Amino acid sequence: MKTKEIVLPENWEVKEVKGNKIILKEADMKGLPKTWNECVNRFGEYITITTNPPKESTDAIRALCKLLTCRNAWWNQLGWKPDWKNCSTVKHCIQPFSEKIDKSTNRTGSVVLAFPTIEIRDQFLETFRDLIEEAKELL
Repeated sequence: MKTKEIVLPENWEVKEVKGNKIILKEADMKGLPKTWNECVNRFGEYITITTNPPKESTDAIRALCKLLTCRNAWWNQLGWKPDWKNCSTVKHCIQPFSEKIDKSTNRTGSVVLAFPTIEIRDQFLETFRDLIEEAKELL
């Protein structure tokens, strides 16, 4: 059986498949949660610390747990998760570089904060910049 891969335009997602037609719609970025509490309420799960971390890392670890909860809520709502084995798919990432927060693209290296489009990545960065800065040493 032959297969074909179709790369969707950025900020578009599959709405439905009708016969041999794929119907696209713009990705909904407006309905994404804007706070950690909204992420927990919408996603229904959150990541917590179950041990006592070193005091100097406690704030960064708590921020990372909150970030992961928010990232997972966004991924869940978008119906997306990065496939790091697929090097033909670009992932739009947020990661520290030289003490700063860097926006990048990546195909193969696993990055904690990866998103399907530039717009979603930039919106996540804008929405959760404080948590990202606080967790920067662990990203």
